[in-house]
Amino acid sequence: MHDIVGLPGIAIYDILHHLPIFMVLKKAKPNQTFKDYKIRSMKFFQAKYFIVYLEEQLLSKLDFDNHTSINSQTILLYQTFHAVLEVHAPPCTASRKQKKRLSKPWLTPQTCDFIKRKKMHSKVWNKKDSHEFVIYKQYRNQLSRLIKNAKRDYFEKTIF
Repeated sequence: MHDIVGLPGIAIYDILHHLPIFMVLKKAKPNQTFKDYKIRSMKFFQAKYFIVYLEEQLLSKLDFDNHTSINSQTILLYQTFHAVLEVHAPPCTASRKQKKRLSKPWLTPQTCDFIKRKKMHSKVWNKKDSHEFVIYKQYRNQLSRLIKNAKRDYFEKTIF
């Protein structure tokens, strides 16, 4: 079945001249979709040029001699800063790997390293009688506990 989702209604075909059949067709498993995360690309960011360009823009836009309100000056500073930042470090769409990582904010880089290490240890899965399998199970359980605690702590801090 493709991405077509049927709506309730009369089936085109009937079975042995019975009354029309009403049905709902649903997709077995929806595709996993991630939020459209935007991250700032700092790959080619050069602080020296950023600061020089920001100074030029601020000096041309801000007027210190005129008695304008501090609020309007602050708004102008904010807008100018973000306009210059858009030029020097433009936002770009996150890669699939980055989206997956951003969708689970409780995973720290250290936890991700533990997950990679667990994948390396998983080669002993077929050798269930070996000593390495016992070590793998302990490591897996420890990692599961670590992720579970990190997730609980994250949501406790977020909610409370």
